[in-house]
Parts: sequence; structure tokens; C-alpha cells
Amino acid sequence: MYWEVTRRRLELLEEGLRKLDQSGYFGEGAARDAVLINVVSPGDSIDDPLGSAKRLNPPASLSKMLELYDVSAEPA
Repeated sequence: MYWEVTRRRLELLEEGLRKLDQSGYFGEGAARDAVLINVVSPGDSIDDPLGSAKRLNPPASLSKMLELYDVSAEPA
């Protein structure tokens, strides 16, 4: 039950960040590309620890981080 509640809270947090991003809260254009949004939790999958970053960011900001980790930009 704990992990179900935790997972739901993280989903809601991610949804809130997505809405803020859509409203322009994190900037637009080049300013937005300079920001990386990510949600990390102890329960995150080892197979895809950057899943929320892949879902929440435009390709330009995401690619900078993915280069550092040398991982694929495939959607989560």
C-alpha cells in the first residue's frame, strides 16, 4: 500500500509540474530549454531513473542531460 500511495503522489507531482510548464512557469523558447524538470524518488525504476525527465522536458533541455548520462532519449 505504501508504494501505491507514493507512486500516486509522484504522478500528481509530475502532473502539477507539467501544468506549470504548459503555463510558461519555467520559461518559453530558449529560456525553457535551459531548465530541466525531474522528479526522483527512492522507488524509481533502476531500468529508467530518468523517466520523468523524459516525459516532462522538451528535446533541447533533455538532450543536454542525456549527453551527461550517455542514455537514450526514447520516451518513458
